[in-house]
Amino acid sequence: MKRYIYPAIYYADNDNFTSVLLLPDVDIIASDNTVENAFISAKNHLQSYVDWSIKFGGAISEPTSFKETCSLNPKKDVLLIDVESTAKEIDKKAADDYMRNVFNTFFE
Repeated sequence: MKRYIYPAIYYADNDNFTSVLLLPDVDIIASDNTVENAFISAKNHLQSYVDWSIKFGGAISEPTSFKETCSLNPKKDVLLIDVESTAKEIDKKAADDYMRNVFNTFFE
């Protein structure tokens, strides 16, 4: 199991009563009516990003350090969001064979 930790920048959209979290290293934006709900949403999005990147052999972006993120956003609150993943890369040949069988079942 590997842990991934990314900084998230907090924005309060007071006009729309919305809390927004931006994870710039992985291009994730989550918003909700409370910061707690936005945090849960961001964490779920980050978990999906990490798991699917691993499963399909995609590159996982390196996180910017907390210190650097704070220095780049001096007037914003910065949080850290972490996820753990036990995902493993899929067997691409087995996945291709499975999809070929599904396709043949419906279209032949």
